[in-house]
Amino acid sequence: MTEHEEGAAALRARALARLGARSPKAPDTSPEEAARTRYELEVHEIELELQVEELCDARGRLEEALGRYNDLYEHAPVGYLTVVADGTIGEANLAAAAMLDATGDHLLGARLGAFLVEPDRTLFNAFLDRAFRDLAGPPCEVRLEGSPEQRRTLRLEASKRSGEKRCRVVLVDVTQAKRDEATRATLESALHEAQKMESIGRLAGGVAHDLNNLLAVVLCGCELLLEDFPSDDLRREEVEAIGNAGQRAAELTSQLLAFSRRQMLAPRIVELNRLVESALKMVTPLLGAQIVTVWRPGSDLPAIEVDPTQLDRVLVNLCVNAREAMPFGGRITLETSTEVIGEGHPARELGASLGPHVTLSVSDSGIGMSPETAKRIFEPFYTTKTGGLGAGLGLSTVYGIVRQSGGAIRVASQLGSGTTFTLYLRAAEESRPSAAPVALPGPLVGVRGHERILLVDDEKDFKTLLRTLLERQGYLVVEAGDARAALAAWERGERFDLLLSDVLMPGMSGPALARKLRLEDPGLKVLFMSGYADAPVVRELIDQGHPILHKPVKVRDILQRIRDLLDSPSGARLAPS
Repeated sequence: MTEHEEGAAALRARALARLGARSPKAPDTSPEEAARTRYELEVHEIELELQVEELCDARGRLEEALGRYNDLYEHAPVGYLTVVADGTIGEANLAAAAMLDATGDHLLGARLGAFLVEPDRTLFNAFLDRAFRDLAGPPCEVRLEGSPEQRRTLRLEASKRSGEKRCRVVLVDVTQAKRDEATRATLESALHEAQKMESIGRLAGGVAHDLNNLLAVVLCGCELLLEDFPSDDLRREEVEAIGNAGQRAAELTSQLLAFSRRQMLAPRIVELNRLVESALKMVTPLLGAQIVTVWRPGSDLPAIEVDPTQLDRVLVNLCVNAREAMPFGGRITLETSTEVIGEGHPARELGASLGPHVTLSVSDSGIGMSPETAKRIFEPFYTTKTGGLGAGLGLSTVYGIVRQSGGAIRVASQLGSGTTFTLYLRAAEESRPSAAPVALPGPLVGVRGHERILLVDDEKDFKTLLRTLLERQGYLVVEAGDARAALAAWERGERFDLLLSDVLMPGMSGPALARKLRLEDPGLKVLFMSGYADAPVVRELIDQGHPILHKPVKVRDILQRIRDLLDSPSGARLAPS
């Protein structure tokens, strides 16, 4: 007999006993009435049995539902608690116990506020007070006790029915969401900084390009004037002062182009340790006796592909910057190592690519920087020096060279604790051949000539000055302001020994013009000029090894390059477009 059947039998016995108490004597009835009464009783008995069965089924369903509810309650992905007004916990599910790092028995009777960090307990008490006063309010975020690295953040939501003395509290672990939010904010900030630096770089590159065209006129003009003045002419000193100022301006534009990643690079496969050792021989005497240099080369470093001259420039700038941060002397430590950059690596936020890298860190024991200064340290013309002592282009140049070389740079600093700059340079592909270094022009010999030159440049002043220079050397020059005018001269039947053309011009580019002319005269020599290396067409020419004069050009350089090219058996070939 089941528990339900036993209960029904007991209930029947109690009913019979109560019936006997009410009617101690059997009623005086006829057989027909007794039969009818018995029949009715049997019907009622069956009805009661059916009711008992329905009640048993309902009880079973209720117990099953209660079991499901308990499972949902206990194994819910969020925590559930019931607390009284002082925060004492009356009930807790498994998720709440796990979030609070306690067992359910330990939670019962404990105060929820005891699990929170001290600053958040006041916030929680105010939140709970609003809930018990039936006041709607926003969720409350609190932090649990623990180490800062492992500390968890919970979002609490409370609900209470009017008149109840208990409050239901829902706990949601938002630790990862908060970390993701912080990471997203960091990435957005890094993206904003990168976009700002890119915008400044484009502006700086454009300004430097235009300045180079103007400086080409100034410097070439000064050289022509100096050739006209005898050695004892008093005007030579004034012209030389103009030329020196123009040369300093050219150096500034070179730094702007380095920052904007638009300078001409000559990368080749090199070993970083050898580059650093070579640079230190040059840099160490510049630092002074008060600066101690510590060199810690890494072992088994893969080769990198960079412009050695520009990397020397980076090292000089970083070491001089470190010296300025240690006015009373100190220590500069240079260290190299290898590091594989994957997704989530801090250098990825700075633009580093995935894969193996060689790192170079330059650390000083100087005064350090505030976070505000560190954020702006790579901006051009930003300097912490007062009294106009710094142009603010040293570190921006470093930034530009490293980024144009395909690497990334990170700065870590704290006031009073020194500064560390870390460069991430991509490991070179071993299968690639080392690029040959750019050959410097030899001594100036026999730069005069008689050949015909087609000069194409959209900068009128520079073109006029260059024509004067070439005609003084005996060349026959036809000038054109763009490719269309050059083609018109060609169509008139004029033929030339050399095309001297700017790369980027309105309409057709210099390389496109050269290809068109060489279809009719394959022997035409070609020499390009440019002050801008960012355009794909310029980079393509550099990769092909085609001769390019970088503006601002020097008179002796341009004359020597023209003479060398005209005397060569064949001009550099242009790849088909």
